[in-house]
Amino acid sequence: MGIAWSFKKWDPCIPPKETDMSRHMMFGIGGVILGLILFIVSPWLAIAVIVLAIAIPVIAWRMLDPSQRRRIRGMRDRGQLGR
Repeated sequence: MGIAWSFKKWDPCIPPKETDMSRHMMFGIGGVILGLILFIVSPWLAIAVIVLAIAIPVIAWRMLDPSQRRRIRGMRDRGQLGR
């Protein structure tokens, strides 16, 4: 008897595992893309949309108490929140 090594062959028919994005991340990316498209119409409006798309989730996170942030981080680490 020999040692059995577990080795997975690369199979082109099996797609790679996709990562899930949170809803807030999708909204943020969408806001940045919308802002880049708006550069054609109005650069100032585009800059405002990009800044808001980045600032709103940051402000929402900073409004939480430290205990709430710690609780959310723990839930993410345990896989209880879709990330």
